[in-house]
Amino acid sequence: GKKIFGKKYASRNTKEEIHREIEKMPDFVLEPDKETKEIAGFRCKKVIIINGEKEEDYLFYTEQLEVENPNWHSPFQEIDGVLLEYPIEYYLANHKITMNLSASQIELKVLDDDLFEIPEDHEIVSKAKIDEMLDDLMSMSTQ
Repeated sequence: GKKIFGKKYASRNTKEEIHREIEKMPDFVLEPDKETKEIAGFRCKKVIIINGEKEEDYLFYTEQLEVENPNWHSPFQEIDGVLLEYPIEYYLANHKITMNLSASQIELKVLDDDLFEIPEDHEIVSKAKIDEMLDDLMSMSTQ
């Protein structure tokens, strides 16, 4: 196996590469729902996610935060609002990891560009390499 812990990795991805990854995901339909709820102080609308793999899932988004094209990097590009509760399915070679994320606090501030610089102690690798390492890690944890 590969030694993963103790090393720091980073991956750079273009917008086109991100969209190619999104296209690999199973098809689904987004259906607006009447339910609303408050998340982190914002009024949110519910959308049901319907796909053929399993039972329906859902997400909540708010229109109260003005962010231009907030979901360009996600499978939920058609939703013109900030997602505050949503599922993430991460596909590796032999595994599917599902997480449900929900915001607990929103902080509005301008971020310094330096925050997005990759530190020198990180090794730049491809997304495929990161997926391979994560898959190895998953295989070790299920043995």
